[in-house]
Order: sequence, then structure tokens, then C-alpha cells
Amino acid sequence: MNQEEKLTTLIKEHLEPEYFLIDVILKNQKPKAKLTVLIDGDQGVSIDRCATLSRWLGKYIEEENLIEGAYTLEVSSPGVDLPLKNQRQYIKNIGRKVKVSLNEGGNKTGVLEKVEDKLIVIQPEKKGKIIPEKEEIPFDQIMKTKVMISFG
Repeated sequence: MNQEEKLTTLIKEHLEPEYFLIDVILKNQKPKAKLTVLIDGDQGVSIDRCATLSRWLGKYIEEENLIEGAYTLEVSSPGVDLPLKNQRQYIKNIGRKVKVSLNEGGNKTGVLEKVEDKLIVIQPEKKGKIIPEKEEIPFDQIMKTKVMISFG
């Protein structure tokens, strides 16, 4: 098990049920390594929660000497500019407009209406007076999905 896998397991075990791990990225660069931990929650994640996890994780890393030498630790929420990575993120974003990039090329845009075990359902935008049918998109056909921010 490599360092990222160890840290991933450790963090998942430590998080309360309403929070979930999005990603653990460890870059062993000189002069110091950088560990980035992205977490989210069903109701979002507060700065205080990120700070609490950061303090606990930093202490644990030091005690167990999981990262040799100097390192930077960053714990945050993924933000709206990063693609959705797990099913709980999709569920959290039901009702929001998304852009789905497909593995075979092309994109589909619409409101995320439903999330099932193996697929999502989006309602494409109305074109004039025509309301397109809802589209089911299997997760295994999705390269990435981003929430589209609307201003106004």
C-alpha cells in the first residue's frame, strides 16, 4: 500500500458519516512535499471542519512519520471548478445544471434530476417550444461532470 492509499484509508476511517473523501493528492516534490486532501459533505463542509481534520491529520502524520521531511498540508472542499468524482457529490447536486463530458467524445448539458447506482438522469434544456426527453447516462460512459454556475 503506497502513502496515498494509507492516507486515504486513514482519513475515510476518521471522517464522520455526513462527510466523505473526494481525493488525496501527495506530491513528493523538493524542497518539501505537498499533501492535498479534498473532503465534502452531504450539507457541504465548513472551514472549521477542514481545520479540525487538518490539525488531526498533521499530528497523526508527525507521530507516525508518514511523510519524511518537510511538507505542506492543505485540507479543503473541492470547490465548484473541479469535476464531480463520486456518487455522493452527484446526489448533492441534484437540481443543478451540469455539463457531462462523455468518454466517446461530446458533451451533454442539462439539469441533474436523478442519481442511481449505475447512471444519472439529466433533463436537457428546452429548445424553443420543444422539451427534450430526459437522458440516462451510465457512469461508465462519463469522463467528467462539472456543475455549471449560473449568475443572475
